[in-house]
Amino acid sequence: MKNKKLFIISFIIMISLVYVTIMLGRIFRKPLSKDKDLSAEVLSLKRSARRSSFKGWASNPFTHQEIRLLVLSGIMFSDNSPASAVINNEIYGVGDTVEGNKIIEIKEDQVILSDTSHTFTLFATPIGDVSIEP
Repeated sequence: MKNKKLFIISFIIMISLVYVTIMLGRIFRKPLSKDKDLSAEVLSLKRSARRSSFKGWASNPFTHQEIRLLVLSGIMFSDNSPASAVINNEIYGVGDTVEGNKIIEIKEDQVILSDTSHTFTLFATPIGDVSIEP
């Protein structure tokens, strides 16, 4: 009987020691070699980010800027004069500037404009065939 109690107590102590060893191993686990390589790569990326060529923001996103719509009302072609476009109820030609956007090209149904960063197109909405008789 005494041997049986001693066996049970020693068995419980061994199980407890194994459990404590496993838990301590999880707490104080050293990173694997893959983790070391990954952390070195992350550190390298952080260093290269510090040395980037970033010079600053193009504009302050916290200042109020008024956004103006560009409305293409019409496009005019003539044999003896260059094409013109009616944008925001004003007449413009190729090379003119509308609200800070330069007109690059005027086509039959669209006007291509460009600002300092990108190019965009205004499309004419057909209302119907209009012909002017002389």
